Amino acid sequence: VFVAHVWNEPFVDLVDTLESAVDEDDVLWLSAFALDQHAVTLPDESKGRLAVEHYAFLTAVKAADKFIVIVDKAVSLPSRLWCMYETWCAMDNSLPTLLWAHKEADLEKLRCALEELSLENALASDPSEQWQLRATLGREDLRRLQTFLGNRVDSFTAAIAQAATLKVFLPGKLRQFVGDKERRLLSKEMAAQHEAVVSAAQRAVTSHSAQCLES
Repeated sequence: VFVAHVWNEPFVDLVDTLESAVDEDDVLWLSAFALDQHAVTLPDESKGRLAVEHYAFLTAVKAADKFIVIVDKAVSLPSRLWCMYETWCAMDNSLPTLLWAHKEADLEKLRCALEELSLENALASDPSEQWQLRATLGREDLRRLQTFLGNRVDSFTAAIAQAATLKVFLPGKLRQFVGDKERRLLSKEMAAQHEAVVSAAQRAVTSHSAQCLES
């Protein structure tokens, strides 16, 4: 399980959220423990767009069977470029993605922050990585990410409401509800993506046929 989290969140808060978000037998990847991103030296040809193949986290994302986005109590997640980029990689690889918020996080504040998501206002600890991340994530990527994360906020909110109807609240049941909603959401997104690809191919064929007829 790949865990995306802000590095300035108090460790006790991160652990508190993870205890309710993951199963006991889950194996977790947390970049804060697994690697020192600041020690990575990018080659000269990577100037401009980020050379993600030089980052170990991408291998971890592709090897994961699940991706969890941890929303900290201060809801600073949308302002962190690396968290947004890691989530974009999960989205681009069609990885099941669960959003899990700290018990004191304001989900309405999170929705507003996602609606106002801006590459210019989001930050990274290393200034050189900051402008590279901004150059790598385009406006269309940002729009897709807003929708992607917004849908996960809705799923998490709905799962909490569903769990609240139980006579006895069980963290395992909440995980089940969130997981069920993610499977349905991901299936819907992949179907829409497939339809878009087919539609684009059909338009290309039609355009090519028209050009042949004109010639």
